[in-house]
Amino acid sequence: MGRLIHKKNKIILRKLSDREMNQVNTIYNGIFGRKRSLDSFNHFYSNNPEGKAYSCLLECDNKITGFCFTAPRSLSFFGKKKKARIISNMLVDNDSRGKGYSNLISKKLFVLPKLYIGFISGKYKWSEFNGGTVPIKTYTKTVPLLARFLNLNRRINCNVTIKRAYNLDRRINDFLSILEKTLPSLFFIKNQAFLNWRYINLPNTKYKCYLILNKRARKNILGFFAFHEDDRSLVVDEFLILDINQLENILNFLYNYCVLNNLRKIKFTILSRQIEHLLLKNRFKKMECNSFMLVLKINGKDFIEKLLDKDNWHLTYGDFLDIS
Repeated sequence: MGRLIHKKNKIILRKLSDREMNQVNTIYNGIFGRKRSLDSFNHFYSNNPEGKAYSCLLECDNKITGFCFTAPRSLSFFGKKKKARIISNMLVDNDSRGKGYSNLISKKLFVLPKLYIGFISGKYKWSEFNGGTVPIKTYTKTVPLLARFLNLNRRINCNVTIKRAYNLDRRINDFLSILEKTLPSLFFIKNQAFLNWRYINLPNTKYKCYLILNKRARKNILGFFAFHEDDRSLVVDEFLILDINQLENILNFLYNYCVLNNLRKIKFTILSRQIEHLLLKNRFKKMECNSFMLVLKINGKDFIEKLLDKDNWHLTYGDFLDIS
């Protein structure tokens, strides 16, 4: 794990000390009101199969008051593989908010010549350092109280089986290589190592992962999805399917899970025109507020128009790489 410090107009990279890690963890827990273990931070920073992650820190009087997490990702860009950096978990402690520190962190970070893609919640003045923003919408559906009370389940197609995944083997790579041919021009490349790291091998993981299998040939994977529970809602993090018709099976499975666990809502945060259309058809509602933006800092004007076209993207909530 590295640290980026602005000193005499230079960016210096070195390893974070244990003291600094503890300070970062304290800021995180203070903002989110929850405890996140140091093991979880180290997992995201040190064990990423795509390469080393970096943190950009803001220091005041030898105390860390701001923090931004960045991680390398492989982006499929119109058939070409490009390296990008995901920006997430931009945090400034409560006493330092409203002083422009988030913009300061961004300016220091964007000195590095890379393609940066940030998933940011809230309102920021990003015009100084990016090519533009693409809004990502959240879709929600309420599970009726009566259904939860009476334990009313929905039927899943008898031709498929949905199975909990505790470890993904190499078959998932075969599924993903086929899936990539059906996706739009812009998406983050995923593989067995990444999905295991992102969801399954995380210390004290909160995620539940499932495979959709062909009932007659269980070696054939038809889909993969992951979710977690948050404030009596089911939040879908990953959503990958070969056949769009499998959406109904997944929605019925998620609905039944909510009924059995007394959860009130299902939430999808996604950027995919086809899936968004089907969610609306299944009576999901767009949230009034766009909670997240896809923020781009681009080297080269030829990137901008293509990257800002929503129809070119397939993104899921799990692509945010938040460690919350």
